[in-house]
Amino acid sequence: MLLNISYADYFVGAQYISFLLGPATVALALPLYRQSKNIRQAGWTVAACLDHGRLELARRLLDEAVEVTAGEGERYWVSELHRLRARLLRAEGAPAGQIAAALDAALEVARGQGARTFEQRALDDRASQLA
Repeated sequence: MLLNISYADYFVGAQYISFLLGPATVALALPLYRQSKNIRQAGWTVAACLDHGRLELARRLLDEAVEVTAGEGERYWVSELHRLRARLLRAEGAPAGQIAAALDAALEVARGQGARTFEQRALDDRASQLA
């Protein structure tokens, strides 16, 4: 007890702040959650476009998703977006160095986040690139 205030006295004064923090937290978290959901759905759509040869649409959606993550600060799917960029580059016939750079970026982000699933996906794509 640094200030020598009892918990009961502290609680009386802090209850108003506690009351306001709940809605403020939700108000802040909800848009961030919705944005991450949108990026995830964009990633799935990009993957589907790549699977069906819709490269122009895949590039447009991927560019939009990258732009949103850069502007909003949402970073959960950044590794996967780099991996999808590598798949797009490969489908477009880009040089192996560009593809490898995108996969390296995916691996770096995934490892930095401790995102083992995304790391493994990037490693799997790298192995298929070398095959």
